[in-house]
Amino acid sequence: GALIAGLAISFPDFNFAFLSEVSLESKGSLYALGAAGLWGLATVVGKGVVSKLPPMVVTYWRFVFGLLTLGCMLAFAGSFHADAGGAFTLFDALGDPKVLRSVLYLALVPGMLALILYYQGMVRTTASTTTFMELLFPVSAVAINTIFLKTELSPIQAAAALVLLFAITQLSLANRR
Repeated sequence: GALIAGLAISFPDFNFAFLSEVSLESKGSLYALGAAGLWGLATVVGKGVVSKLPPMVVTYWRFVFGLLTLGCMLAFAGSFHADAGGAFTLFDALGDPKVLRSVLYLALVPGMLALILYYQGMVRTTASTTTFMELLFPVSAVAINTIFLKTELSPIQAAAALVLLFAITQLSLANRR
């Protein structure tokens, strides 16, 4: 039920026809699915490792593995395509000092700083609490979109959010027992 609710939040019409064609939308959806899977895997592995290693070391290795994964993805992708149809390579973009500063800022401040705090928190919380907080992420993203970006939810999305909250709560209660 929770998986279907999660799909309903993102795709309230359950129309997945765009996946049958190679488009920016279909690639983006597949990349997002892959990223969610990798994030979940990293959370499970991180929770296990952070009990044996200091959070700073775990953060370092997560960045190293993330950089290696990104490097492989970029090697296979070759270039990025702008909305206007023009292509530019990663090296063209990073050659601009302003872009390079922005990328480094994003990697270090909201990226590395957030991960350090994240792993510090993991040391102090139980697995059930960590799971509960991780599962709240999609619900909080929908809430932020609704409240601050004025993106209205359809009735199906609102019902799916309630189902997801219920499922998250049930999982958390089951883990505490």
